[in-house]
Amino acid sequence: MKREHINYVVSLVVLILALLSAAWFFIIQPSPRHFLFHDVDYHAVSVACLDLMTQPRYKPLFDQYPSGDDPRLPAAIRDVKAFWLDVRPNEVTIWKTGGFHHMGLVFHRSTTVPNAYDLVFQEEGHPYDDILLYTLPSPKDANTALKPMATAP
Repeated sequence: MKREHINYVVSLVVLILALLSAAWFFIIQPSPRHFLFHDVDYHAVSVACLDLMTQPRYKPLFDQYPSGDDPRLPAAIRDVKAFWLDVRPNEVTIWKTGGFHHMGLVFHRSTTVPNAYDLVFQEEGHPYDDILLYTLPSPKDANTALKPMATAP
Protein backbone atom coordinates (compact mmCIF):
# COMPACT_ATOMS: atom_id res chain seq x y z
CA MET A 1 0.00 0.00 0.00
CA LYS A 2 2.79 2.40 0.90
CA ARG A 3 4.67 1.60 -2.34
CA GLU A 4 1.56 2.39 -4.41
CA HIS A 5 1.31 5.73 -2.65
CA ILE A 6 4.95 6.54 -3.49
CA ASN A 7 4.39 5.58 -7.15
CA TYR A 8 1.31 7.82 -7.26
CA VAL A 9 3.22 10.79 -5.82
CA VAL A 10 6.16 10.30 -8.21
CA SER A 11 3.77 10.06 -11.17
CA LEU A 12 2.01 13.22 -10.04
CA VAL A 13 5.30 15.13 -9.70
CA VAL A 14 6.43 14.00 -13.16
CA LEU A 15 3.10 15.09 -14.64
CA ILE A 16 3.31 18.49 -12.99
CA LEU A 17 6.88 19.00 -14.23
CA ALA A 18 5.84 18.00 -17.75
CA LEU A 19 2.93 20.47 -17.69
CA LEU A 20 5.17 23.28 -16.41
CA SER A 21 7.72 22.55 -19.16
CA ALA A 22 5.00 22.60 -21.81
CA ALA A 23 3.64 25.87 -20.43
CA TRP A 24 7.11 27.41 -20.61
CA PHE A 25 7.65 26.20 -24.17
CA PHE A 26 4.24 27.14 -25.60
CA ILE A 27 3.08 30.09 -23.49
CA ILE A 28 5.83 31.91 -21.62
CA GLN A 29 8.73 31.61 -24.07
CA PRO A 30 8.24 34.12 -26.90
CA SER A 31 7.77 32.53 -30.30
CA PRO A 32 10.33 33.12 -33.06
CA ARG A 33 7.63 34.92 -35.06
CA HIS A 34 6.90 37.27 -32.15
CA PHE A 35 10.62 37.87 -31.67
CA LEU A 36 11.15 38.73 -35.34
CA PHE A 37 8.20 41.15 -35.42
CA HIS A 38 8.67 42.86 -32.05
CA ASP A 39 12.19 42.47 -30.67
CA VAL A 40 14.51 43.03 -33.65
CA ASP A 41 16.13 46.40 -34.37
CA TYR A 42 15.37 46.51 -38.10
CA HIS A 43 17.61 49.49 -38.83
CA ALA A 44 20.62 47.92 -37.10
CA VAL A 45 20.04 44.55 -38.81
CA SER A 46 19.62 46.25 -42.21
CA VAL A 47 22.85 48.22 -41.84
CA ALA A 48 24.66 45.06 -40.70
CA CYS A 49 23.28 43.12 -43.69
CA LEU A 50 24.44 45.84 -46.05
CA ASP A 51 27.89 45.63 -44.47
CA LEU A 52 27.88 41.84 -44.93
CA MET A 53 27.09 42.28 -48.62
CA THR A 54 29.53 45.11 -49.36
CA GLN A 55 32.46 45.13 -46.93
CA PRO A 56 35.54 43.13 -48.07
CA ARG A 57 36.19 41.72 -44.57
CA TYR A 58 32.93 39.72 -44.80
CA LYS A 59 33.66 38.08 -48.20
CA PRO A 60 34.94 34.88 -46.50
CA LEU A 61 31.37 34.36 -45.22
CA PHE A 62 29.85 34.22 -48.73
CA ASP A 63 28.26 30.81 -49.40
CA GLN A 64 29.57 29.44 -46.07
CA TYR A 65 26.22 29.32 -44.16
CA PRO A 66 27.56 30.52 -40.79
CA SER A 67 25.62 29.88 -37.60
CA GLY A 68 23.90 32.83 -35.96
CA ASP A 69 26.46 33.06 -33.16
CA ASP A 70 29.52 33.15 -35.44
CA PRO A 71 31.88 35.78 -33.91
CA ARG A 72 32.75 37.09 -37.39
CA LEU A 73 29.19 38.42 -37.81
CA PRO A 74 28.16 41.96 -36.83
CA ALA A 75 26.59 42.22 -33.36
CA ALA A 76 23.15 43.18 -34.74
CA ILE A 77 23.04 39.92 -36.70
CA ARG A 78 24.23 37.83 -33.72
CA ASP A 79 21.48 39.43 -31.59
CA VAL A 80 18.86 37.80 -33.81
CA LYS A 81 20.19 34.41 -32.60
CA ALA A 82 19.61 32.86 -35.99
CA PHE A 83 19.55 29.15 -36.74
CA TRP A 84 21.81 29.85 -39.74
CA LEU A 85 22.56 32.48 -42.38
CA ASP A 86 23.09 32.61 -46.10
CA VAL A 87 25.35 35.53 -47.07
CA ARG A 88 25.68 36.49 -50.75
CA PRO A 89 26.79 39.64 -52.57
CA ASN A 90 23.17 40.53 -53.44
CA GLU A 91 21.16 39.08 -50.52
CA VAL A 92 21.42 38.08 -46.86
CA THR A 93 19.02 35.49 -45.46
CA ILE A 94 18.75 35.10 -41.68
CA TRP A 95 16.80 31.97 -40.74
CA LYS A 96 15.51 32.09 -37.18
CA THR A 97 14.11 28.55 -37.38
CA GLY A 98 14.99 25.58 -39.55
CA GLY A 99 13.43 22.34 -40.59
CA PHE A 100 10.11 22.03 -42.38
CA HIS A 101 8.66 25.34 -41.18
CA HIS A 102 11.46 27.86 -41.43
CA MET A 103 11.02 31.58 -40.95
CA GLY A 104 13.36 34.50 -40.95
CA LEU A 105 14.51 37.77 -42.44
CA VAL A 106 15.76 38.45 -45.97
CA PHE A 107 17.65 41.59 -46.95
CA HIS A 108 17.96 42.52 -50.63
CA ARG A 109 17.69 45.42 -53.08
CA SER A 110 14.22 46.98 -52.96
CA THR A 111 11.79 46.21 -55.75
CA THR A 112 9.58 49.21 -54.92
CA VAL A 113 11.91 52.03 -53.79
CA PRO A 114 14.76 53.14 -56.07
CA ASN A 115 18.27 53.12 -54.56
CA ALA A 116 17.17 51.31 -51.42
CA TYR A 117 17.22 47.91 -49.74
CA ASP A 118 14.36 46.02 -48.10
CA LEU A 119 14.30 43.82 -45.01
CA VAL A 120 11.41 41.38 -45.32
CA PHE A 121 9.93 38.56 -43.24
CA GLN A 122 9.52 35.17 -44.92
CA GLU A 123 7.70 32.16 -43.55
CA GLU A 124 7.43 28.80 -45.25
CA GLY A 125 3.95 27.46 -45.86
CA HIS A 126 2.00 30.72 -45.76
CA PRO A 127 0.07 32.00 -48.75
CA TYR A 128 0.94 35.67 -48.26
CA ASP A 129 3.92 37.32 -49.89
CA ASP A 130 6.99 38.51 -48.04
CA ILE A 131 6.14 41.04 -45.35
CA LEU A 132 8.10 44.26 -45.69
CA LEU A 133 9.58 45.27 -42.33
CA TYR A 134 12.04 48.04 -43.18
CA THR A 135 13.49 49.98 -46.10
CA LEU A 136 17.06 51.25 -45.93
CA PRO A 137 18.31 53.97 -48.31
CA SER A 138 21.27 53.31 -50.56
CA PRO A 139 24.76 53.34 -48.97
CA LYS A 140 25.45 57.00 -49.77
CA ASP A 141 22.92 58.03 -47.11
CA ALA A 142 22.43 54.80 -45.12
CA ASN A 143 22.48 56.61 -41.77
CA THR A 144 19.17 58.30 -42.60
CA ALA A 145 16.40 55.73 -42.33
CA LEU A 146 13.31 55.92 -44.48
CA LYS A 147 9.96 55.48 -42.81
CA PRO A 148 9.32 51.75 -42.50
CA MET A 149 6.51 50.41 -44.65
CA ALA A 150 5.39 47.68 -42.29
CA THR A 151 2.49 45.43 -43.14
CA ALA A 152 2.94 42.88 -40.36
CA PRO A 153 0.04 40.50 -39.81
